[in-house]
Amino acid sequence: WITDPEKGAGHLAARVLVNRLWQHHLGRGLVGTPSDFGVRGDRPTHPELLDLLAVQLIEDGWSVKKMHKRILMSAVYQQDSTFDATKNEIDPDNHLWWRRRPIRMESEVIRDTMLAVAGNLNRCMYGPGIQPRLHPDLIATGSTQKWPTLKEDGPDTWRRSIYIFIRRSVLMPLLTVFDGPDATQSCSRRQTTTIPLQSLELLNDRFARQQAESLATRLEAEVGQDARSQINRAFWLTLSRAPDESEMENSLSFLETQTVEYEESGADNSKRAAVVDFCQALMNLNEFVYVD
Repeated sequence: WITDPEKGAGHLAARVLVNRLWQHHLGRGLVGTPSDFGVRGDRPTHPELLDLLAVQLIEDGWSVKKMHKRILMSAVYQQDSTFDATKNEIDPDNHLWWRRRPIRMESEVIRDTMLAVAGNLNRCMYGPGIQPRLHPDLIATGSTQKWPTLKEDGPDTWRRSIYIFIRRSVLMPLLTVFDGPDATQSCSRRQTTTIPLQSLELLNDRFARQQAESLATRLEAEVGQDARSQINRAFWLTLSRAPDESEMENSLSFLETQTVEYEESGADNSKRAAVVDFCQALMNLNEFVYVD
């Protein structure tokens, strides 16, 4: 009945689904209230487009994959986020989609991306959930304390974040600080906040440091010890582009400075430690966590 467009709620269900997909890729749906299409909800900004996408979804046999492709290949999705004062004066809230809004990745996607660029993402599908390493002090705050105390994370806990076992009294700090949803209620739209704790988490979290170390190992294995080659490869892995000339020079200067500091402190393998710091710095960039 739900997907029957003739005798059921198929047309409404299709509108709701394509609106959620649009919201996922573009940050805001064609209807601003994704869980309320009734008289108390927002009116669609582009009703004809919403109807067209809904009809195409039904005609494609409810293929979500085809709808993802259709949205991703659209002109509105492929715009840049360049600001235009004239257009902003006419449409400050961007209801007419005259530019792309930078969208921060969901907390789970940030974790998965860190694992992927480090070469650690376990792509195993199905099966039971995973319980990644948490600090013992955090586990102790749980009401039942039924969470394994792991000394290190490893391939078994490096699966996609969708498989993370959720215990409402013990939540992963990395997911929570990046606005992971409240486990006690449904979430139709993620809130996006920008707070200092997010940068502190990426700088100091043990998981983040571990993935930076793995990325440094990957760079050495793929391009050797040459600093320029490592920087270029690191940019491609984390930001999907090559560094420009100024970024290359700044990166070389950073590696040199960090190497000297580690040498003066008596640290072992100072060059590798500097590369790890560089990898972690790339993972802290807005460009790494935002789709722009």
